[in-house]
Amino acid sequence: MKHLLFVPFLLATAFIAHAGQSNSPGECLEMYRTYLIDQNAKASQSESVPLSFMDKCLPDSARSENPQYIKLMQLMEDDKQVVALEAHLLERGFVDSY
Repeated sequence: MKHLLFVPFLLATAFIAHAGQSNSPGECLEMYRTYLIDQNAKASQSESVPLSFMDKCLPDSARSENPQYIKLMQLMEDDKQVVALEAHLLERGFVDSY
């Protein structure tokens, strides 16, 4: 699992390289997962997806009633809960560290 630490670095580098460009929903989801891991899952489960993150990931033209965007937001919320749960279990010693 130690190889997972290298993945956020690569994705962060890719995110910086593509700043200002439109990303696919899959790319946005992957970047958000990395964002959560980098934040050590400190985001509370009641907090919504940060709009500043979405502004960087998807331009306004890709949002609104776009079904892919709506599904992406749902997946991001689900991922946040999973990452928060993993961090909680790790803190309690129920799972091995990365």
